[in-house]
Amino acid sequence: MRKKRPFMIVNTTLMTRGGDETSFYPIEITPLYVGVRKAGVIDKTLLRLITDGGKRVIGGGYVEPLIYDHTGFKEEGAKASSQGARLVSVESDKKRYTFTLKDTMAASGAAPHEYLRKFGLTATGFPEFRHWSPMTEPELASSGRTKWRDKKGVYEFPHGDGGHMDNYGLMPLLARQVQNIVVFANAPNPFDPQNSYRVELAVNQAVEKRRKQLTGTYGMTPEQLEAELKEVAREAEADEREELADELILDEDMLSLFPDHSGDNRYVSEDQWEKVRGMKPFNQVFASGLNEMVENFRQDRQNGEPLLHCGQYRLKIPHENRYDIVVPATYRPKICWVYLSDSIQWKNRLTVRTFNTPQNKKPIKDQVVQELKDGVGRHFKRFPHYKTFFENRDKETGTRKMIDLSKEQVVALSQLTSWSLHRVEDEIFTFFGLKGGESGTPSDGQ
Repeated sequence: MRKKRPFMIVNTTLMTRGGDETSFYPIEITPLYVGVRKAGVIDKTLLRLITDGGKRVIGGGYVEPLIYDHTGFKEEGAKASSQGARLVSVESDKKRYTFTLKDTMAASGAAPHEYLRKFGLTATGFPEFRHWSPMTEPELASSGRTKWRDKKGVYEFPHGDGGHMDNYGLMPLLARQVQNIVVFANAPNPFDPQNSYRVELAVNQAVEKRRKQLTGTYGMTPEQLEAELKEVAREAEADEREELADELILDEDMLSLFPDHSGDNRYVSEDQWEKVRGMKPFNQVFASGLNEMVENFRQDRQNGEPLLHCGQYRLKIPHENRYDIVVPATYRPKICWVYLSDSIQWKNRLTVRTFNTPQNKKPIKDQVVQELKDGVGRHFKRFPHYKTFFENRDKETGTRKMIDLSKEQVVALSQLTSWSLHRVEDEIFTFFGLKGGESGTPSDGQ
């Protein structure tokens, strides 16, 4: 590997054909190796298709990418390395392709798999790869199996999106004791959904919709129209506050990293913690820090700035420690969290020029920019917190599209992201004690 070059770590999730989130295991895919850092055991009752006895051993080490998904291997005991490590030889299976970058992309992006498996749809075209453990014979024996890596030790598992366990790709960095980390959270739910700005957007949408319905109504005076719209605003505010009452203050993936003990759950109810723990049971890795993050985010929101929080953290061993994280006293990582969020400062700078770059063959109109500023229209009601699936409807049929953001949505997301990073980059460099370049202030929202 060349020095000072990025090293790619792709996350995917090894999933059983039965069971729940407690039967998930994190797979790491890199250019040099593939595997699960820490060994685990899956009971045969969760695999459904297993007919022989015993349990399946998961992980415990890595294999080179070119032999992942293969079955033709045998132990080369006489050819053990000088370090005493066991060696295996692998015969290429010509009926199948070698594990490739396409497989990596498919596995790391198989987001629907988690939802479909709940309905028993595990063979719906999503990636499945043959997995075997590189553990030694004594280790296998202690886990309940008596034979070391025979063909019965290989099993084809579904592989889903890495976000099913670790949506930020944070755990592999903590396991490797990386000191400076930046986490970018592009979440489907906003920070602090009960804040006045969020409620104001909902009221604006309701009033605008009713205004269009009533404009030009025969016999309605301007005073009557104004009174009607005030009532619509009052009802919309009450409905929105009631709907948001049980919403999480932060994205569940972020909340799952923090403890729920008294003193650090000021902003999350017990019922909400129970929901988060049920969905992400293995991620509670920080000893504290949630309250400080929320308070910093709230201050940034009030000032119309991007949501940024930087802190230094003490770690704790997470439940079952499936990520194989150790906690030496000397390791306290510095982490900056950038939570993508709407910004008044950014919206105030928006012009048509923000959108109409030379690459846009079909110019975006002033009306679209105004809709973005107001948080209305079919493109921007949920901006920037779009859902991964079924965000938009087909214009003609009205049916939900699976994954298909509009050009307007994509351009707005990219411009907001660029502006946010320009605003916070100097603060991040300073926190890490690094020298940053001149960030400048982008013009016209760019």
